[in-house]
Amino acid sequence: MAKVSIMNQEMIRLVSNKEWLFLVLDKLGSYYNILSLSWYTYAPLSSIRQDEIIQNITSKLYQTLKALINKHPSLAVAINDTRSNAPKFIHIPEIDLSSVMRFVWIETKDQIQEEIEHEHNRPFQLKDTTKPLWRLVVILNKLQQEKVGFLICQHHVTADGMTKLAVQSAFYQLLNNFSINSN
Repeated sequence: MAKVSIMNQEMIRLVSNKEWLFLVLDKLGSYYNILSLSWYTYAPLSSIRQDEIIQNITSKLYQTLKALINKHPSLAVAINDTRSNAPKFIHIPEIDLSSVMRFVWIETKDQIQEEIEHEHNRPFQLKDTTKPLWRLVVILNKLQQEKVGFLICQHHVTADGMTKLAVQSAFYQLLNNFSINSN
């Protein structure tokens, strides 16, 4: 289990009116998050067994996610007092990366669509201030093992379309760096 230590769980700021809207929509069960799916060609996977693939990817992802969180501190926040009149963003002192990542094996395009829908409709547990407001699904293709999909899901209270693009771009840049520069 890899953990990223950030800092103590201190208040950053109160939630703005626009962010409050996304919390209300979350409470109503009508809207939760923003997500993106991109495919990555990872040639070393085609030459190893399926049971070793997750271990290989996980080590690269832990390095990548640690660097990404340092580059984008908004990935290390939770919301405290969500049921009060003054919810606030707080720093998460330590993130258990294994709790925000999961791996799925797919064989068809329909399964990809099912994963996207599942993640889009899955609410974040806002009461749990030990977990950030994002998660990652690694989609592994049984038929094309060199193709890996990264479905990054963020609560809309912490990300809009431009933020999502910036995080996604940094994620892929860091992933490329760790894939090329480390074993």
